[in-house]
Amino acid sequence: MHPDFAEFCAASQMRNPASIWTFYSDMIRVRKQHRALVYGAYQLVDPHHESVHAFTRTEGRETYLAVLNFTEDRVEWDVPAEHRGVWSVVISNFGRATAGQELGAKIELGPFDGIIWRREFV
Repeated sequence: MHPDFAEFCAASQMRNPASIWTFYSDMIRVRKQHRALVYGAYQLVDPHHESVHAFTRTEGRETYLAVLNFTEDRVEWDVPAEHRGVWSVVISNFGRATAGQELGAKIELGPFDGIIWRREFV
C-alpha cells in the first residue's frame, strides 16, 4: 500500500460529490440547519417493518419524515395515510429531487437508501 494512502483517499473523497464523505458532511450540515431533527419529538412510524426504519421528528409547525432501508435489497414501503401529500426532500443519499414532491401510497427504496422529507404546517 502506498504510504500516503490515507491522504489521497480522503482527498479523493472530499472532491467527489457522490462520496460517503460528502454525504456525511451534508448530513451534519442538514442536522445543524434544522433544529427539529435534533430536538423535535420523535415518533416511530412503522415499528413492525422488517427492513425499513421510518420515523418523524416534529417541532412547532415543522415535521420531518425519515425513511431508511437497512438492507441490500430494494424495498417497497407503504406510506401511512397521514404522511401522504406534498413534502420537500431535505437530503437523500441517492440524489432525489428536492422540490415539492407528492408522497403517495408507496415508495420504493434502493439498497441502503435513505431519505428525509420536510413538511411545514400553516
